[in-house]
Amino acid sequence: NGFGFNQYHSNPNINESEVSSLLQDRFGRVWIGYLSSKIVIFENDWFTEVDVPSSLKDVSSLKEDSNGFIWVSTEGAGLFRCRLSFDSISAKDFEHFGTEQGLSSNDIHQLIFDAEGNLWAGTASGVDQLLLNNRSEIKDVLHFGMTEGFIGTETNENASSLDNSAGIWFGTIRGATRYNPESKPANAVENLLHITNVSLEFANENWRMSEYSDGVEGYFELPKNLRLPYAENNLTIGYNGIDLRSPSHVKYQWKLEGFSDEWSLIENKNNHSFTNLRPGDYTFNVQSVNTDGIWNKTPATFTFKIEPPIWMTWWFIVICSLLLIAFVFSIIKIREKRLIAEKQKLQEMVDDRTKELRHEKERSDDLLLNILPHETAEELKKNGYASVQQYDMVSVLFTDFVGFTTITEGISHQELVRSLDEHFRLFDGVMDKYRIEKIKTIGDAYMAAGGIPTRTITNPMAVVAAGLEMIHLLLELNRKKELKGEKAWKLRLGIHTGSVISGVVGKNKFAFDIWGDAVNTAARMESSGDVMKVNISGSTYSLVKDYFECTPRGKIKAKNKGEIEMYFVDRLKPEYSDGDDGFMANSTFMETIREENGKR
Repeated sequence: NGFGFNQYHSNPNINESEVSSLLQDRFGRVWIGYLSSKIVIFENDWFTEVDVPSSLKDVSSLKEDSNGFIWVSTEGAGLFRCRLSFDSISAKDFEHFGTEQGLSSNDIHQLIFDAEGNLWAGTASGVDQLLLNNRSEIKDVLHFGMTEGFIGTETNENASSLDNSAGIWFGTIRGATRYNPESKPANAVENLLHITNVSLEFANENWRMSEYSDGVEGYFELPKNLRLPYAENNLTIGYNGIDLRSPSHVKYQWKLEGFSDEWSLIENKNNHSFTNLRPGDYTFNVQSVNTDGIWNKTPATFTFKIEPPIWMTWWFIVICSLLLIAFVFSIIKIREKRLIAEKQKLQEMVDDRTKELRHEKERSDDLLLNILPHETAEELKKNGYASVQQYDMVSVLFTDFVGFTTITEGISHQELVRSLDEHFRLFDGVMDKYRIEKIKTIGDAYMAAGGIPTRTITNPMAVVAAGLEMIHLLLELNRKKELKGEKAWKLRLGIHTGSVISGVVGKNKFAFDIWGDAVNTAARMESSGDVMKVNISGSTYSLVKDYFECTPRGKIKAKNKGEIEMYFVDRLKPEYSDGDDGFMANSTFMETIREENGKR
């Protein structure tokens, strides 16, 4: 009838080659895939064998997506992708995807794109849906097998089609199967996610009795307030997302705040180990996704702390610095004695040695300056003094233990210092949490200030919240002491907001301090308060009244200050508190502080 057929052999070494797939790309070139070989491109009546990775063989299907990527499936080697180009294509242009990237099988028989641009891969054990973003990158892989309702089991080569209703037909060894995209569950729910266990490597730790935690909490008995020494820094955290419909396909993503703010890659593993973490506070976050692609809205979290080793503690550094200074100073004194003894005979040498001593003295001065903050040290080295700073709004906090003399009767000096250290460390932690500057301790008195050296408009809120938390933590500590038969420590706490000045004083031992009427008034607030109560001035109350419930005391006479308007802070308002007693601030309160400071 006038028509004819051309028989092509793309490679003289391949006789009667079994062609598994054909594709004409957007440039008009024809891609030919061989079931028992690799890929050949036909262009301008010429066949060119494509340089592909050595693992790319036994091609089963070829597809091009809307972004100009060619997808190649194989029987046994998984899936490959490369970007189309006018230039020659080389093996390094191909990217491989297999079971390690989430595919259910490396034996792929067919490929097809759905109406939303996602790629479907028919395998020997069902079909995989590859969810793609707008750059043709795989966001996730969903598998449909017997459990998910795909009863066809194994798909046949290139037996798939997209119909007018966006449904996908698959040819299988058990007939034809159609996927209906409108049948997706309308009310898909997220997994039930829990952190199930926390363990130490090389140790079988009983958290109920462990010295590293304050007992256990929750159904899974996780350690409470976990504090690990630096030497025991080998932690494994287990977690489980419950999807009753398809439990084997649950995937996870985690991040460790304090180490990195980036989420991990998606993985099937339901535990993760951490080793050699730096000292600090950490929060482990984990979230899971089910087969419907639904992620947990709120990740499960676990908080713990790595204690610093002795050589990273401040007191160890200070001792080493003092020993070094003493050593240098001793060397200087020895050299001075030698120079004096030889003065009569070696006057010239004495002059030289005097210059040498002067140089050594300058070096020792530099070492002394190194124990101060860099900016202060530089200013002192340059000017011989540190400049005074004026702050218009600073909230000053004073505490004093009630009946301190009675408490300390009958205990040793060592026990007294240990107890003071225990309580002040507790307070220091609260100061760190609210970014309040600890000024000093005098005997059993504790002084701190918010709004220095960094100026903030929320320092009254932060200092009052810190005062409530100090009382809350002291109450918890006292309950433990009473169980041990020890005396409870109670305090008075006062806060006032006003202007102060700050500076560095002293010649031989530098000290940072603040002065002003606000400091004196804060001290009067403490002395005029009640036991285990936060007593604030009227100026502080006017700045925090929207966040705390307070009881007015009226004007109270204070020593050398006349009458001062005072208020007892009863608790945080419910919307800002974490707990029934209202002494602990919640995340809403902390976020409010950050937002208010950000407006400045």
